[in-house]
Amino acid sequence: PNVALMFFTPDEYQTTNAAVERIFPEGENGPGAMELNAAIYIDHQLASQWGVNAKDYRLGPFYKPEPTQGEQIKLLRQDLFRLGLKRLDNYSNENYERQFLDLEAGEQDDVLAAFEEGKAGSISGVSTTEFFKLLRQLTLEGVYADPMYGGNKEMLGWEMRKYPGTRMGYINEIQQKDFVELEPNSLQSHMGHS
Repeated sequence: PNVALMFFTPDEYQTTNAAVERIFPEGENGPGAMELNAAIYIDHQLASQWGVNAKDYRLGPFYKPEPTQGEQIKLLRQDLFRLGLKRLDNYSNENYERQFLDLEAGEQDDVLAAFEEGKAGSISGVSTTEFFKLLRQLTLEGVYADPMYGGNKEMLGWEMRKYPGTRMGYINEIQQKDFVELEPNSLQSHMGHS
């Protein structure tokens, strides 16, 4: 990538890029997660305090959660993601005798579906479903978050949704009878950066 990686090794970055593109592929509506730099967004998030669960309560006890509760996982997000990428490759090798990156798109979809359904084994005792949920959440964030966080390259994710980005106010637009389409604006544009 043309941006320095903060967390991923180059191989992890490539695998993440392949996975995010299958979750949010390029199509007639616009670019996919790879072009939108979702993997760079994920890299930056995992390198941050969020990646080491800095603000989470971590002392247990870790009970089996009720269906209405989120998973209680002992692993740090960084570790879950890194081990999840390894499991992607191991599962791909077990079933297709190739790394995840080298699979056809349909095969990658099958691997990700197995992860989503929890049918791809476990990651240090954690279901592959939890890794898939984290991967999917971060992919969507990387596509639609403000570009200052590394993803949503050139605000193309917002452009596809006709989302105007961050504005100081919408008073003039609200008073219009017709729908007003605005060019996307990022947080950096408010700070005088391009």
